[in-house]
Amino acid sequence: VHVRVMRGGGGDKGLRLTTKVTLTQEQGAARKMARPPALLAAAPSLLERMLLELPRDTARIAIDDARTAEAARAFCRVSCPGLEAKIETVRDVFDDALEEDIARLSASRVPLPGGGWITIEITEGFTAIDVNSGGYAASGGREETALAVNLEAAQEIARQIGLRGIGGLVVADFIQMEDMAATRLVESVLTEGLGNSVPTDVTLSRTGLAVITRKRVRPPLSRFLESCAHCDGTSLRPTAESVALSALRAAERNARAAPGRPVTLRAAPEVLDWIKGQGDGLARRGLAGLKLETGPGPREAFDVTTG
Repeated sequence: VHVRVMRGGGGDKGLRLTTKVTLTQEQGAARKMARPPALLAAAPSLLERMLLELPRDTARIAIDDARTAEAARAFCRVSCPGLEAKIETVRDVFDDALEEDIARLSASRVPLPGGGWITIEITEGFTAIDVNSGGYAASGGREETALAVNLEAAQEIARQIGLRGIGGLVVADFIQMEDMAATRLVESVLTEGLGNSVPTDVTLSRTGLAVITRKRVRPPLSRFLESCAHCDGTSLRPTAESVALSALRAAERNARAAPGRPVTLRAAPEVLDWIKGQGDGLARRGLAGLKLETGPGPREAFDVTTG
């Protein structure tokens, strides 16, 4: 039976196949004469996929491994001309500010600079985003407040969609504005923020409802999150793997700051179990002598000390 792949799999969804395959007589004869199929090209690596998705106006690409940085430059020279000059080899990509940004990606509520916030809820069929002004109030009145909050929300929504790898259907409920020029401005900021590296369509209605359709190009960040059993699944928390990776990055920073001194990592039992299962991975990170201890508190909490 001949089948054709109509859509690739992703998450908990499998491949979509069809048996509607047209084979002409000439094609059939050619298939009989052809040699056994061979691998023509390997699928892009994770690094290559990330580079292909970057906007061409990206200002800086920081990589903390010299060999990986050189491989990225070589790939960009062929597939992403211009980006290779923006690749820098740095000692530590994950500073405290970036770690805080990563931790916030598991939160459903994201604050806005002016005091408002957006709430992100991922469902089976689509992603729902709600914009709330909070206590923010512009001096000009309701319309000015709505515009100011919506502009901040448009930028943050675009940022969160990119960071969380959100694809498919996204519905964002902005604060309604009477001025259509203001509505078009918010729509343009949202569209510009989403960029053109991934096929995306954006429509913002006069009622403040934005419909975004975005091609799925990689597994979403939600695969590293799970429902919280202590709140009836109404919130999400990071998996043991994602917490372990954050803890190991912190341990690496401590080890580099105090060479030769012992480093102790305290974390929840499931986090330590994941780390123990990495085998030689700790040695490759320069943490062969890392001491692991069970710590109190929730899974998200960990502590790294140098003694």
